[in-house]
This record gives sequence, C-alpha cells and structure tokens, in this order.
Amino acid sequence: MGQVPNPKKYRKDEKMRKRNIKKQIWLDIKEDELLKTKSKEAGLSESEFIRSLIKGYRIKAQPTEEIKYFQREICRYISF
Repeated sequence: MGQVPNPKKYRKDEKMRKRNIKKQIWLDIKEDELLKTKSKEAGLSESEFIRSLIKGYRIKAQPTEEIKYFQREICRYISF
C-alpha cells in the first residue's frame, strides 16, 4: 500500500498533495502501449486516464485537427 504523508511535516502555509496514496501496478508491453496510446488520444495523462476509468467516465478520443477545422468552418457559416 502507499504511504500517507505525515501532516506534521508540512508548514502551516504549505498544503498537502490532493492525492497522497501511491499505487504501483505491473503491465506487459502491449498493455503499456495501449495505455500510452489511449491516454494520448484522450488528451489525458496516464494517471488521469486511469482515474477517469475508475470513476466510470466514458473516455473519448479528442477530435482531430481536421474535425476541429470543420467545426470552426460550420460555426463561421452559422454566424453569418
């Protein structure tokens, strides 16, 4: 299990980390590549990606630059 930091070690004006429990897991090469790929596609760090999955969020890939361009164009035509 992760260690919880001792709050007495912090000065009064210094805040503790929001997340203070460390989890270490083992992955094989394919799982590691999949985690890297999916977290990058979602625009999240690997940690945030895993935390989002734990919370039950549906994670989608971020829109490509081409899709963003088309969205801007559509908005531009709608505003006229």
